[in-house]
Amino acid sequence: MKYYTCKKKRRKIKPWMLIILLMILIINLVFMIFDKKVMPNVFEIAKLTMKNKTTQLISDVSMEAYNELFISESVLDISTDKEGNINMIKANTMKLNKLNAIISKKCNEALDRMRSEGIKIPFGWVTNSSIYYEVGPDIKVNIDPIGNVSTKFVANFESAGINQTRYTVSLEVEAKLNVQVPLYMEEISVKTEVPLVDAITVGKIPDTAIDLGSFGKENFQATGKN
Repeated sequence: MKYYTCKKKRRKIKPWMLIILLMILIINLVFMIFDKKVMPNVFEIAKLTMKNKTTQLISDVSMEAYNELFISESVLDISTDKEGNINMIKANTMKLNKLNAIISKKCNEALDRMRSEGIKIPFGWVTNSSIYYEVGPDIKVNIDPIGNVSTKFVANFESAGINQTRYTVSLEVEAKLNVQVPLYMEEISVKTEVPLVDAITVGKIPDTAIDLGSFGKENFQATGKN
């Protein structure tokens, strides 16, 4: 008795299936390159752009509020004795408290507006070539402010010559943000120092002549050089 075995026919892979597989591989490869090579550059540009915009925002808000409050008054009240020597430097705490509150409020409001609007970066920026800066679709960068901005006044006193003292007052504002682009997110801290006062007065400053009032060391840091 003879037995016959039938060979199983191999199924041929259809051309359209090969095309689909090839497309999937190409798409995965593009995503891998995009994730490893392109997006890190995009994210670094996004962080730098956001830091610059936040710094400019804080500076503008701070100077606007300062100019409104201290048109005819000074941040520091300086009193002298009969000989012209400085015997007291006192912080104008009432105005500084108000300035602190206004700046915090306006900065938080401005950051909230920036969060709702976001910013857009042309895709061509990642090429580092000015020719392609405006080429390609825009990549939207979102931010999410973390808490409220923190502020601190910094005063510095130093000798500026014979019987003269230079004093400066600046405002340190710090904001913490979450920067978000597709596939990436990172918390950044933006600290800005805004100069408010830079002046020279006649007389030497004794070490015990600085009265910071209710600000103390937490919100008003004073340093001096003889």
